[in-house]
Amino acid sequence: MRRWVFTASKHLSVAECQTLNSLADTFISTWLSHGTPVRATHTLDFNCILSIELQTDSSSSGCSTDVLFRFIKMLETELQCEWLNRKHVLLKRNNSFKIFHADSLPKHIPYSELKHFYLFDTNSFGMDGTMLPWVTADATWLKSVY
Repeated sequence: MRRWVFTASKHLSVAECQTLNSLADTFISTWLSHGTPVRATHTLDFNCILSIELQTDSSSSGCSTDVLFRFIKMLETELQCEWLNRKHVLLKRNNSFKIFHADSLPKHIPYSELKHFYLFDTNSFGMDGTMLPWVTADATWLKSVY
């Protein structure tokens, strides 16, 4: 199984979510790897986390992966937000979700408060594709930005 996870630089509106879902459906229905359809699905979690997952009986090549990343770049233009910046992270506190650029965290959250937040990032899925439990942000790589 192969999964790509992209975090947006903002939470998408309902209309933007609909646009993204429509564009992703169209992309996946026409995605090829050396002339063979790439069988994949997509999900949008928390209105800002896009996952593209290959089905177990499908594969992709370097060329088809390049096509995927061109699609993501097109989404950046269409939805006016970044998707390819791996330093965008989603933090949860209670039932509130907020996107931060990791380098800006010290300006917004004191290190002593980091233990009250839970991190969702590109490492938040297990090898089997299931979402892993949320981890307190102070127990992750985020502490290195302080």
